[in-house]
Amino acid sequence: MRLSGPGFLLGVPVLGGLFSLVTAVILARVGGRLLGIRLRWRRAILAGFPGLALGRLAAWSINGQRHGPQTLSWPAVLVGALVATMLIAVLLELLGRPGRLAAVESRLHASPVPHPIRSLRQRAGRSRRYLQVTRIAARHGLSSYLGGRRCG
Repeated sequence: MRLSGPGFLLGVPVLGGLFSLVTAVILARVGGRLLGIRLRWRRAILAGFPGLALGRLAAWSINGQRHGPQTLSWPAVLVGALVATMLIAVLLELLGRPGRLAAVESRLHASPVPHPIRSLRQRAGRSRRYLQVTRIAARHGLSSYLGGRRCG
């Protein structure tokens, strides 16, 4: 039995399976963290294993399918697996909880996007008021306190 080389862990079934499980869970956790969602163990495994398989498939197809899948570079596999895991995690989140999408929509309608012209007018009004307060302070000799520094 070989103890080194690219297929070392995949040659031993128990170690290869354990390594794949750990890699799939880590990929799902990192992908969930990047997406801003919390994946439980079951969903992490459900998203991680297909993501890892799709990542290997994507790296192999990008490599040109000239060599066997054992000669693929791990960074390419991990990047492809991370993207695939993130896509699968999003699908699981959308399919998993039916009322979740409606809750997100109701939150969006509760805080509407401000009208751009009205927002500019409000911002200009605040700026005019700050300018008035600054002029009043300068007129009464308090301008040295406005910049955060005291002359003295």
